[in-house]
Amino acid sequence: MALVACVAALAMTGCKDKNEPAEEPKTQDTKPVAAAIQFQAKFDPLTIEMCDISFDYYDENGNKKNEVVTTAEWKKEVKSASLPATFGFHWNLAVKANLDESKYDKILVDFHFKYASFAINAEGAAVSTKEQPEFGNHTEMAIAKKDALVSSIMEHNPLSFVHKYDAAGKVTSEDWN
Repeated sequence: MALVACVAALAMTGCKDKNEPAEEPKTQDTKPVAAAIQFQAKFDPLTIEMCDISFDYYDENGNKKNEVVTTAEWKKEVKSASLPATFGFHWNLAVKANLDESKYDKILVDFHFKYASFAINAEGAAVSTKEQPEFGNHTEMAIAKKDALVSSIMEHNPLSFVHKYDAAGKVTSEDWN
């Protein structure tokens, strides 16, 4: 009898009720509470040698900042603390004032820009499609003498944009100016 009671007790604890509901998978929080931008620029080392390069951008508080580029790769990530939020980048380029042009046949400007901005939830996960205008990935080479180079590049500035996120996490794009 004792043996039957033990087997019965084990059998009852070992079985799971098949009518219990399965655990529901966790759904991602889709409520935007902030926004972020990731930006990367790459330059040919000769471009860094020949040109003064800097970026104006908006920091996490929406204040304009400027940062000089001195290496072939420059990265910046900015996250807002809340919404609404403003992000943007503007590229500044000039041939170095003290550049000895006689050392070079041509002035080289070779660059690549890549960026994405998106709304994020309280956990820091992206909850919107990454906003990338048509010039989000851009590679170009401009070769010219000093006078023509700067005007040519800056007239067609490939990087000058602002993304504004409203309180609901919706974004609009506009020009830097």
